[in-house]
Amino acid sequence: MARTVTLDDLSEDIARHFVESGQHPTVEAVVAAALGALADADPDLTELRRLIAEGEASEDDGEWDQEAFLKRAHARLEGRSAAE
Repeated sequence: MARTVTLDDLSEDIARHFVESGQHPTVEAVVAAALGALADADPDLTELRRLIAEGEASEDDGEWDQEAFLKRAHARLEGRSAAE
């Protein structure tokens, strides 16, 4: 008979993997690290939601320079990497 895998089973397996690999000392530490990562990402996600809403509300379907956008995004990522 097939076994149904629940989200709880999956999260326990993932947490156990991080503990067994030595990346975190306990399952609680895995959960704390995950919650910390989510909290760190919240401002960026809030800004992304704002930008999406702004874009959806805009009636201007103007052209955009994809290459310039990608260069700016790459430069920002490089700046973050250098700061870390």
